[in-house]
Amino acid sequence: MKKSIQIYFIAIFFGLQFHHLDAQVVRGKVVDSKTGDAVPYVNIFLENYAKGTVTNAEGEFNFRLPENISKTDTLAFSHVGYSRYRLSVREAISKEKLMVTLQFGDQELMEALVTTLDPKKIMKKMQDNLTSNMYSDAYEVEIFGREYIQDQNDYQGIARARGFLHVEPFDLKQSKKNANSYHFLAFDHVQKSDYGIINNRTGRIRSSQFLVSYSNMIFEIWDFKLSWFDFELLGQKIIDDRKVYIIKSITRGSGISNKGSRWLLSHYGLLEDATFYIDQEDYGVHMMELGQKYTGNIETNKYILHQWKRDERNAIVKFRRNDAGYYFFSYANQSQRYTSLGYKTEKNPGTREVYEFGEVYAMDYEFVDLTNEALAIKYKAPVFGEKPMRRIRYPVPSLNGWMFLMGDPRYNQDFWKTYEYPPMAKENEIEKALSKNKSLEEQYKSFSNDQRYLLPIIRRKYNLEGVDYWSVERVQNQFQQSAATLNKYGYFK
Repeated sequence: MKKSIQIYFIAIFFGLQFHHLDAQVVRGKVVDSKTGDAVPYVNIFLENYAKGTVTNAEGEFNFRLPENISKTDTLAFSHVGYSRYRLSVREAISKEKLMVTLQFGDQELMEALVTTLDPKKIMKKMQDNLTSNMYSDAYEVEIFGREYIQDQNDYQGIARARGFLHVEPFDLKQSKKNANSYHFLAFDHVQKSDYGIINNRTGRIRSSQFLVSYSNMIFEIWDFKLSWFDFELLGQKIIDDRKVYIIKSITRGSGISNKGSRWLLSHYGLLEDATFYIDQEDYGVHMMELGQKYTGNIETNKYILHQWKRDERNAIVKFRRNDAGYYFFSYANQSQRYTSLGYKTEKNPGTREVYEFGEVYAMDYEFVDLTNEALAIKYKAPVFGEKPMRRIRYPVPSLNGWMFLMGDPRYNQDFWKTYEYPPMAKENEIEKALSKNKSLEEQYKSFSNDQRYLLPIIRRKYNLEGVDYWSVERVQNQFQQSAATLNKYGYFK
């Protein structure tokens, strides 16, 4: 029977109790009832509302309540392995800091079921049900993104941004095509420190580690053949009152590695070491734990002349299931470790042991279907095609740098004074380390969205003056080719 999302909308937009309540922030920590350990990545949301957040790696959270809600509304905490925890808004705002205790609800599968259930068939049902489980129309998400970089134990930079993500109606064909961005994002507010490492893993001008690829990892990772893997049924857990299969993928052959080695499909490599948490009733995906390990071979870009060795990368993707039975992205992170061996042009190239971490939170949802023109204005780049395959043409990555390949980001001190973003473990430690020589406020003010200024710095620092890839003429030609189109959408205002 087809799900009635209209009922869900009515509940969200018209069925609320509009007793005025000034916006307040609920802060706290979520722990396990048995061990007292922090529970990371717990979905937190107001029942019958779209707005939500997720606990960080230390189980901590802050959540700004929307205005005009009732004190009798319910704040819910939901995570794989636990029963849902509920409390009223009245109780939540009565405490300076909440300590939420989740009741562990793990359930073991009987040995007979473990041996008779075929995990490959479960994965097949998961793939077959993606279209009915994912929301069937376009919508907009307010997001918060963060990243930081380390060289061994030394912090090299941190950045935060508020922005927006456009999600097209789900279609498996989106996963079959590379080099297109069917789910795209933009940022309008930024805090970015100076970065001690200004080139990325491959040696190019540093842009985002991950944020542009998040949409691929979340929405466009489903075009894989089951024959590329063996699957192991690890057991089951509960989430709220629903049972969940835990299935681990074990790579066989070269199918997934070949897929992940293709241009703009590297996110498929994360399936090499993956665990899926799959609903036992509708076969929706509640969570994915993804990973990829490397051989440690030295890699070289023949045009850029940079050398590196990759160690590993990992990711987590969380979804939230609403009462109508649709799954919405709620949180994702990625990290990677690699060794930078410097450029071939250097006389004495240095070695860096680099760790990069990035994460993105879904803060709120708006269920509107914007026209192509409205999307182009919002995301400051051309949008073309028809649903569900609309695409965005991002600005040239090497020109605009970091996570802001699109949009019109700026540092606005007043915005960050009141914006409640999710906390992160070690954030104070990172800020303290990065502000030793220059205050972070000064660093934030000096942020430039146009990072062409890094080109001559890298060229001189690494003796790349005679390498064609790093020529000013090549970059200026790229810039001029895209400038006219981008100017039409207000990118350079």
